[in-house]
Amino acid sequence: MKQLINSNRETLLYFIIAAGAVFLIFYWTHLFFQSKIESMKNETETVQEKVVEAEQLLKLMRSSDSKESRLNSGLLTFVQNIGKSLNIENKIISVKPQSSSQFNEAVTLKIESLNLNEILNIIQRVDKFSNLIVTNLSISKRYDNPKLANMAIDIGKQ
Repeated sequence: MKQLINSNRETLLYFIIAAGAVFLIFYWTHLFFQSKIESMKNETETVQEKVVEAEQLLKLMRSSDSKESRLNSGLLTFVQNIGKSLNIENKIISVKPQSSSQFNEAVTLKIESLNLNEILNIIQRVDKFSNLIVTNLSISKRYDNPKLANMAIDIGKQ
């Protein structure tokens, strides 16, 4: 009889140890997956915050980049005024009005011996107006001075 009780105790002890081990395995697994879930939630929140911030920056950039101003004067006058204001009148080779079905006015402007700063200033001046569109732009280096370039630009006014 003692032997039966001892064997039952042993079996009961094995069952308790096995149940405890299973409980610990499930508990540790649960903790592991719970920590993974929490870290993924945190990463998701961080990504969502970055997306919201990017949307706000995009809206700000679009609002600051929006071209509200329109050119009301004639396109030829505008081109001549660019030459005067940037002090490149003597570098302008030709200003030719072009006929265009797409635009109210169109002009081809050819300028020689420009440095990079002058090219950028011209493009920025044209870009300020929402109704001006550059349809063609070509820049070629000069062989006599590689720091200078010739530029031909076709501008249309809507």
